[in-house]
Amino acid sequence: MYRNSRSLRYGSFFAGAMLYVCTLGAAQQKPNEEILGKNAQSIKNIVEVVSYPDKSIQSSKVFNTYSRVAVVSPDKTSFITVGDKNATVVDLLSGNKLQLFPVYGPGISSAIFSLDGKKVGIVPSVKVWSIKSGGELTMLRSPTANVKTLAFSPDGRSMVTGSLDGAVKLWDTQSGKELRTSVGHVGPVVASAFSLDGRKIATGSFDETARLWNTETGAELRVLQKHTKAVVAVAFSPDGKRLITGSEDGTAKVWDTESGAELRTLSRHTKPVRAVAFSPDGEKVATGSADKTAKVWDPESGSELKTFQGHTDTILSVSFSADGQTLYTASKDETIRVWNVNS
Repeated sequence: MYRNSRSLRYGSFFAGAMLYVCTLGAAQQKPNEEILGKNAQSIKNIVEVVSYPDKSIQSSKVFNTYSRVAVVSPDKTSFITVGDKNATVVDLLSGNKLQLFPVYGPGISSAIFSLDGKKVGIVPSVKVWSIKSGGELTMLRSPTANVKTLAFSPDGRSMVTGSLDGAVKLWDTQSGKELRTSVGHVGPVVASAFSLDGRKIATGSFDETARLWNTETGAELRVLQKHTKAVVAVAFSPDGKRLITGSEDGTAKVWDTESGAELRTLSRHTKPVRAVAFSPDGEKVATGSADKTAKVWDPESGSELKTFQGHTDTILSVSFSADGQTLYTASKDETIRVWNVNS
């Protein structure tokens, strides 16, 4: 129900295990505080790492973020890092700060890019900022201290929030006006996503369910309830016909969004699954976990295709490149790693 109110050459390859590290530019120099800002959470160096664990080549670039929370932009040219009082957009290759967004009040818990990469949303304020100008575009008109998740619609004109009280709210990003509230969750809502056509919203909650909502009406479409602990990550397939959920129970599940049927359970992680994503062609899914690994799967068969090891703390974000050949992972270990999915 709802209520209206709404780079780098590689060295020679050698057989067996090997580690090759090369810095880019002045990567070893002390950061220029005038560029990065005294309190800016930003990269201090960039290294290229090529490793051969278990005799299989796995290449990754490692970008130090010096922030426990980082999100890569949709076009993979920049990332957001989150500090207590600001969010910083940083160029992924140069390490230069592109924008610094100060936030006053409760500390920032997360930030997200709009699909076109032109806007940044910050939780829990909730404020929307322009990456190009650095100016504040919108601040939601209603109290948002309890907001735990935010997602932009594909066209960037609206956004959904989920909060501690279980409410799912849709907002106009230009006016900051609440458009509608959907009610159904009985625990904090901590994950949210729009389908690529913008017609559906998915949310995940501490009530151990994921729910699907009609964007236009706010009506609840499906309740997905096979997890045994909180659902903390959700992502639609490109065609919107499937949803993947990640849970504190250590599994990810793939669902049919029309019928609500559970299609596959992905259960090779040993700790909570904190991040999920579909590849652009919908033929692969990625998961990131508190077990410090990322995995790539076949969502049709449920087969595990790849396991990427290297992070030293929980992986909080996973995303594919536009061609689906590269996977980007961001971790609480203050690094972003870039993996070749087909190596």
